[in-house]
Amino acid sequence: MGRELLQALAELIGTFFFLFTAFSGAAAARRQSSLTGASGAQGGDSDYMTAAISFGFGLMVACWVTLRISGGALNPAVVLALALVRAMPLRKAALYIVAQICGGFLATGLVTALNPGSFLGANALTPGVSRAQVMFLEAIMTALLCLVVLFLAYEKHSSTMLAPTIIGLTVWVSHIVLIPYDGCSINPARAMAGALGQHNWHDMWIFVLGPFIGSFIAAGIFAFFKHFKYEQLVNPYADIDALYLHQVADPRGQRDHVLVAGRDPDGPPGC
Repeated sequence: MGRELLQALAELIGTFFFLFTAFSGAAAARRQSSLTGASGAQGGDSDYMTAAISFGFGLMVACWVTLRISGGALNPAVVLALALVRAMPLRKAALYIVAQICGGFLATGLVTALNPGSFLGANALTPGVSRAQVMFLEAIMTALLCLVVLFLAYEKHSSTMLAPTIIGLTVWVSHIVLIPYDGCSINPARAMAGALGQHNWHDMWIFVLGPFIGSFIAAGIFAFFKHFKYEQLVNPYADIDALYLHQVADPRGQRDHVLVAGRDPDGPPGC
């Protein structure tokens, strides 16, 4: 339990820095536009891209920081996907989710205290967009994010070291896609933190349910491909760190060479 609490603390700290950076970036973009006199399409485009970069790269950095402590989930939807594929016990998942929500609330509080303007960052439906459309958009982009986590971070292979970077880029792309529709959530902790900052809890259920539906979609896709042993479909030995020929004796006493993956039990440490 003590280890899980330490990891949950890392999730709280990581989520805090992620959302503090993200919300501060959005506020800074608006302030910069007002100081330089940018308005209309020019100011809006700048704020839009700055917000997307702040969320994507803020998560990337926070994920790198917490990766070796807690795994760098920083998102209740990601935690749910990991729990669904039995990569995380339910008790640990609950601790992570509570920690992430608390980290988001702390980030909102500090951004509100330090930012001279009004808080910017709550999710809300834009004109002409229905609740059903937003919910499915959130589900689809969250599913993409969770699939990146499951196939790139949870499944260990030679590309796993790039996981935080690819996760951050996925969040960046998701914000480019979703900001014009609802401000982009794909993270219930982020949605709750934004709602607290602007005191706007309207339609919150969409920004929680949509990402959680995405978790189920991603877990289903992952389980399907794992069932058919996807890792053996293309170049099954591509991600083996060490291959060696190890002599073994068969029942007839004859010796043969067989290909074994992993560490040679008869070799020195590090083989």
